[in-house]
Amino acid sequence: MKKYVIKIAALSFALVGLVSCTNIEDNDIYDKNQIQRFEETKAKLKSELVSAEHGWIVDFFPENSALGAYSLLFEFNEDGTVETRSDVTDGKYDVVKEEYDFVMLSTLALSFPVQTTVHNITAKYGSRIKTDIEFLYDETKENEILFKGHFTRNQIVFRKATAEDKQFDLTMKHRNLDLVSAKRNMVITSGEDMEVFNFRYTKNTRYAKVSNSAGNSINGNGGIGIGGSNEGIIISPAIEFPDGSSISELIFENGVFKGESGNNSVIIM
Repeated sequence: MKKYVIKIAALSFALVGLVSCTNIEDNDIYDKNQIQRFEETKAKLKSELVSAEHGWIVDFFPENSALGAYSLLFEFNEDGTVETRSDVTDGKYDVVKEEYDFVMLSTLALSFPVQTTVHNITAKYGSRIKTDIEFLYDETKENEILFKGHFTRNQIVFRKATAEDKQFDLTMKHRNLDLVSAKRNMVITSGEDMEVFNFRYTKNTRYAKVSNSAGNSINGNGGIGIGGSNEGIIISPAIEFPDGSSISELIFENGVFKGESGNNSVIIM
């Protein structure tokens, strides 16, 4: 599968001071300054965002130490507007016309001005929740654009939406979120080792506290964010194993949610 990567050379900033005192006229790398490179990369990213026929679908974890994932559908326009649908407001999935922009932070970032959907998550939960409103551009792959949250550094995946995605039918996603709320245990198996954790999911925040019988948390955050998928759930942070593998997707089958990677597994039951 062909892979396309667009990156800004962060090293260029460190070299700016050297350009004026070095003979680099014959080196094409320095033909354009960082502003020109920023503008060119911005134009390419904008073109990618605008050209998607059905827009982009995103499972957005705004703050996975306190919240789970929300479903977002973005359709970007050339004029700097974006048509957004989301389940941030329960039961209301209308198209909202908003704005987007690009800013230069540690790298090129997709930015959403105030009073847009991503800001409304903070409004919903209060100032104690700090969500990402700038998405740092990482790379472009076939049918995906990868970002990182400026605040959380969580990965944010924009996937090209299909005609079915554009219908924004969240019935199965929300059904699986309802099903997971009845579960009480998480079983993690790594090779021959198995450990059982208490699992307590809160529907309002889509977040689950996970700890063992000794009260030790599954990770430094105390739990995991939960998002719905059509087949089951997604979790963040992913469960990582000593062999370097990880599990972030669990399928609902036979009354349990289960994810597997080699000899490792995660079951919520």
